[in-house]
Amino acid sequence: MIPNLTVASGDLEVMIPNLTVASEDLEVTIPNLTVASGDLEVTIPNLTVATGDLEVRIPNLTVATGDLEVTIPNLTVASGDLEVTMPNLTVASGDQEVTIPNLNLASGDLEVTIPNLTFATGDLEVTIPNLTVASGDLKVTISNLTFASGDREVMIPNLTFASGDLELKIPYLTFASGDLELKIPYLTFASGDLEL
Repeated sequence: MIPNLTVASGDLEVMIPNLTVASEDLEVTIPNLTVASGDLEVTIPNLTVATGDLEVRIPNLTVATGDLEVTIPNLTVASGDLEVTMPNLTVASGDQEVTIPNLNLASGDLEVTIPNLTFATGDLEVTIPNLTVASGDLKVTISNLTFASGDREVMIPNLTFASGDLELKIPYLTFASGDLELKIPYLTFASGDLEL
């Protein structure tokens, strides 16, 4: 936990590389983070979870100006649930990128939630490329999204489902100017339900 962190000017990088969880739950929390000017990068590369739950939370994040990048590359979950939550995110100016590439979910549920997101200006990109789900559910929710100007892109390319459900939700969407794009190219379903 990194509580009540304030960055007046500069870049912040949080990295947890080569983490292996044999049997327990992992929670990464950065609550009440305020960035006045600068970039925020949260990276958890090469994470392996044998059994247990993984939760990454960045609640009450405020970015006055700068870019936010959350990356969890090469994640392998043998058995357990993954939850990435960024509630009450406010961006005055800047781009936000959430990327979970090369995710291999053997058994468990993946939930990516960005509720109560407010954008004044900037772009939002949520990308989960090369996702493989052997058995489990995938839920991506961006609720109560408000943006005055900018583009929004949610992309899950090269998705392979052996068995499970896929749910994408963007409820209560309000935007004055900009584009919203949902992409699921190269989708393969063996068994399960798709809800958009």
